[in-house]
This record gives sequence, C-alpha cells and structure tokens, in this order.
Amino acid sequence: MRYLYKINSKFDGFTPERIPERMVDGRYLRLGWAKYIDAIHRGDEVWVIFIGGKFVNGVYLRGIVAQIDADASQVVLRVQKYDQRTPLTDAATSMALLQVVNVRYRQVFLWPADRVAQGQCSVDRCGNRDCLTCDIWTGLPEIDPRHYHVPAPLRGTTVVPAFWIIPPRCFLYYGARAPASWIKRVTNMFSAFKIGEKRYAFPLAAGIDAALTSRGLNGFDAVVPIPLSPEKAANGELDRTDALATELARLIGAPKRSYLSLSGAISKRRMIAQGHTASHFKRRYEQFLQVDPSFAQLHRILLVDDVITRGSTLSVAVAKIRSLHPGVEVIVTAAGQMVVKDAVADVNGPAW
Repeated sequence: MRYLYKINSKFDGFTPERIPERMVDGRYLRLGWAKYIDAIHRGDEVWVIFIGGKFVNGVYLRGIVAQIDADASQVVLRVQKYDQRTPLTDAATSMALLQVVNVRYRQVFLWPADRVAQGQCSVDRCGNRDCLTCDIWTGLPEIDPRHYHVPAPLRGTTVVPAFWIIPPRCFLYYGARAPASWIKRVTNMFSAFKIGEKRYAFPLAAGIDAALTSRGLNGFDAVVPIPLSPEKAANGELDRTDALATELARLIGAPKRSYLSLSGAISKRRMIAQGHTASHFKRRYEQFLQVDPSFAQLHRILLVDDVITRGSTLSVAVAKIRSLHPGVEVIVTAAGQMVVKDAVADVNGPAW
C-alpha cells in the first residue's frame, strides 16, 4: 500500500529544510505513528507531505517502511528520495494530495489512487449510506461459501465474512493474473477504514448483511463487537469493530450490545515483536477478556470483528462466551477475510 503522512511544520518545527538532520545514517527517518500502527507493514510506501511553513506545501520525501517499532508507536522509513526546497510532485498532483490531507486531527491517509473514489462511487456517498443504490458497490461479490474454509481455530462455529481482503504478503502467485478489480477495490476500501475513515463502515456492514442474508441467517438477539484495546481507545483510534456493529445492527434490526471488554492493553503485533508466540497472545487475551453476565439472557448473538486472518482472537472470544454461557448460540462475522491458505478452499474459484 501507499500512504500519505502529513506533517504540520507550524506545530512541530519539522520543515523540509530539516530533513537531513532528522535522518539517521543518511538513509532512515523515524515517524511517530501513534494511531493505527497495526495498519502499516514493512515494504509499504510512505510519501511525507509538509504543510504550514514558509515553503510551498507538498510532498518533499518518500520512502519504504523498513521497520515498525510497535512499542514506541514509530515507523522507520528507508528514504528513497527527498528535496529540501521543491516538492517531489508537480503542481496538479500536489493540489490533489493537499485536498486529501485537508482533514483536521488526522495524520495518515491512503494515496488517492488507492482510494475508492472513482466513477459513481465515493467516500461521501458511502458516508451518506447511498451504497445500496451504487452500481459499483452492488457489483462487489461477497465470499462464496464454496470457496471458503473456516480457519482452523474457528471450526465448529458458523463463520460468515463478507469480502476477501488481500494481505500485505499474499500466498497466491498471480503471475500474469492481477487480482480482480473488485478485490483490489474492497481491499483499498478496507485499508482506508483501517486507518480511520469511518465512512466506510456502512458499505462494509452492508456487505456483511448481504452475506448473512444469502446464508439465511437472521433472528439475532444482539450484535456484539470484539472490543478495542484500551490504549488504542485512549489514543483516539477509530473503534472499527464498534462502527461496523453499529451500522450492522441498524441494517438487521437487532440491538448492538457492548458485552465484551478488555481489562488491559493487548496487541498481537507488539507481543509477536517482543518474541511471544500466538499461543502466548491467546492466553493473555483470554485473561484480559471480560464477558458481561447479560449474555445469560440471550439465545443467539452475532459476534462481529473487522477482519479475520486465522481466527485466533475470535476463537478466544467464542470459547469464553460458550464456557460461561453454554446456552448462547454464537455466529461469527467480519467485514473481511484475509486471503490466507487456511481460508481459501479453491484458489481458482474467487476469480483472483
């Protein structure tokens, strides 16, 4: 993915002229990434746009993510090119990029070529909940159950993700076959949602609704989101799962209930970076996960996450709910399923 990173020089004193003194070994630049650290991956491209100083606003540096320091919430760029005096992009491109980043209190954005803002489809229409009458959105196919394997940790549970999402490192070898335009469009939509674009909650939730309807699943007592880790909430991150659950509850006519919570901060990426295993993460997550006693009053719930990779977080939540309230039927859903080997039943089926 390609990202735009906004620096307001008026507030932190970092101007294009000071790029060399901020670099380490003449090659690397550290950027604070206090929000959405889980959205960035090694190899992603970052263009740094400077605004608010005695210079022409625009992109003065671009680089590739070489390291992610989750503990410090920082990203290390291997700088590919920079200029201290002249933007790297032409005037027309600079103007378009400045319009993209003209959002208060946000620092990270998708490069506009990666945004779902083409033709009839735009983030504004998504924000207005116009997707159900949008030809582009209605042309996005949900995951066909015939092409889907429930990831191993969740087997024995009904799992209904809406869309395939391409992970940063996909096991499929495309060769001359590029991913279909629809899967790239959904992946870009989800990526924008992951870095805080709340307006994409509706089209993603509508995809879940369509997938549930096609499977004949309805009659839920509550829509229950997987909780956001407390430190992410304190940092002001968008609670993506809660946003999805809110829209989904409205669509299916069931109440949203925040019956799950976390008693402490936990991050899988941070734990793995510190040398912990996936099993360590699951055990700690189970310790921190709190289940409201109100579950005892319910018969059937829809447990919602934003995306499923291999299902470890969701499997812990399902197991804990069942252990405390064995009479509750749990259906799992998510906006996306990452394209991982454990989940793809037929590599030729989804028209990659």
